[in-house]
Amino acid sequence: MAVKHPTCIYKGKRVSGKRAYRLSIKMIGFCLFKLPRKASRFKVHAKTCNRILHEIQDVGKEMATCITVSNQDGMFIAKDFIPTHNSVFCRNFLWRNMDAYPCFYFSSETSDTDFADYASRMTWAEPLRDGKPKFELIWRNKDWKDVIQPDAINIIDWLNLGDNFYQIGAVLEGIKERLNKGMCLIAIQKDPVKDLGMGGMWSEHLASLYLTMDFERLTVKKAKKWHGWNSNGKTYGFQIIDGGCHFANVRLLQKCACYGGKVRGVECATCKGTGFIDAPVR
Repeated sequence: MAVKHPTCIYKGKRVSGKRAYRLSIKMIGFCLFKLPRKASRFKVHAKTCNRILHEIQDVGKEMATCITVSNQDGMFIAKDFIPTHNSVFCRNFLWRNMDAYPCFYFSSETSDTDFADYASRMTWAEPLRDGKPKFELIWRNKDWKDVIQPDAINIIDWLNLGDNFYQIGAVLEGIKERLNKGMCLIAIQKDPVKDLGMGGMWSEHLASLYLTMDFERLTVKKAKKWHGWNSNGKTYGFQIIDGGCHFANVRLLQKCACYGGKVRGVECATCKGTGFIDAPVR
């Protein structure tokens, strides 16, 4: 199955249509059609070239280790998924603040071994003090409000509600009620074709700062309190280097003159299909 984002010209302007799907069906051993003109063109396949799942077993929930590859940024991508680097952002935020504030890092997917591997390459700060970590790394995948530290920096990487994404407003409200002088950085998933993360406006409503991350791109959706530079609505480009540890080449972006990364249905050569180009340096 392939995903398509159609466009058309309406009243002299190019507009986007709803997401469409192209489905390919391969039948094994028989023909789908009865009309002779269609049946004559149909090729009967003797066997499938795909692998078949014979059985799926539920083995419960356990700590697991992420797969790593020899790529420079240590990442591989399954089809139709886009890396947003939420975890990289969370770890960098922790590294920038662990010397000044008490920090608690709640993770639901990164094992102690994987975290230690990332930490060994984040050499611009020392994570240990007197042989002990400067922060607490805690595995947690539910009931976050019960473990939030009111006067510390809390980092949730990531908040996963599965199909119950509609509950995110209540979950965030429970977390916010626990805070006193502290704060909570929360990573949630985002559909690449949507502007906001899981839960839509309910995930944005209670946030003082709301950032969205797409592939090598960060957008400031909402910043309630800003000083000197109003970053609301600004988009920044970046790269991830050193095996998924460092942000590099951070720069301000602006929208390309093309329409959504395409010119007459073909990928724009100026922005390479991203819809954004580097903003002029002021």
